[in-house]
Amino acid sequence: MATTSPSSKLACPAFVDPARVEWKLGSYGVAHGSALREVDPWLRAQDYRRMVSARMQALDSREVRSHLPAGEYLLSRKYDGEFTLLIFRDGEAASVNPGGTVRIGLPWLGEAARRLRERGVKNALIAG
Repeated sequence: MATTSPSSKLACPAFVDPARVEWKLGSYGVAHGSALREVDPWLRAQDYRRMVSARMQALDSREVRSHLPAGEYLLSRKYDGEFTLLIFRDGEAASVNPGGTVRIGLPWLGEAARRLRERGVKNALIAG
């Protein structure tokens, strides 16, 4: 169950220590990974990033056929952004990146939590 920040009355997922959240704007807040009541998601974000990064390879459109076997693929353009791991626990969501920045209160987190709850998901870690 979400707790609220005493000074701001903003909701904070139960798996994040609300005393360690720095509220930025509205319901958006950030904290260090050590504010997670269990640091496993932060460590898993680091491990996932290392494993996936080691396998990534930039390909020019002319190189695709020579690097991939024949078949059907779904490709997307890589845009600069931040790798983050969605943490979903008991109906609440936050994100953590490999550097340990925990984010709460962003609109996409609320939407992800709603959609996961609607599908009966209890807990999930989703890379993105």
